[in-house]
Amino acid sequence: MLKKIKMVKALMYTKTGVKKGEIELPKSLFGVMPNPFVIAQAVRVSLINRRQGTRCTKGRGDLHYSGKKIYRQKHTGGARHGDRTAAGFRKGAKAHGPKPRIFEAAIPGKIKGSAMLSALSTIAEGKRVKVIDSLNFEKPKLTQKALKILEKIGFDKGLIIYSNIDKNVRLALRNLQQYVLKTAKDVSFYDVVKCGRLLITSEALKDLEKRYKQLKQNK
Repeated sequence: MLKKIKMVKALMYTKTGVKKGEIELPKSLFGVMPNPFVIAQAVRVSLINRRQGTRCTKGRGDLHYSGKKIYRQKHTGGARHGDRTAAGFRKGAKAHGPKPRIFEAAIPGKIKGSAMLSALSTIAEGKRVKVIDSLNFEKPKLTQKALKILEKIGFDKGLIIYSNIDKNVRLALRNLQQYVLKTAKDVSFYDVVKCGRLLITSEALKDLEKRYKQLKQNK
């Protein structure tokens, strides 16, 4: 159950990185009472679905050795053994090893939406959300220009959400591993939780609000 809390504010910047003042963040996105249980459940499901499940080890039937018994059954003073594919021998099979499998878990859409709002409200309450008018970088030296603006804002790492798919924005930030670049349409709950800090454009803020407008909230 999501309960509304007081209005949260964030710092607002121009596209050149100049501070404009404070802006009130949408209460429907950043003004709910965080639910730790929902966040934990959504994180667990996200991590499960990210597993590849391609690990594979060889069993006794996968090894191409002679099936001959390595030594006689009795009167050797040692333990009884069959062929050399047993797990106890060097270069033998793996006992109960992993095999390829599908890792997947489902979560109701309402809980997924609630987890997103809880995550956004958590970082907003911790003053880790910043808003910028827009992200526009012009050639040449896109990355240098982007870094200069982000350093001016004081945003050294985190999640950046923008609205339009701008080729120059992607080119400017693709080699900067400290930033995760997403649009308002494809950003996920796990992106918010993993990064913990958010820089969002004004247009993306409106798009994100529209995206979660349909979520029913129990008051």
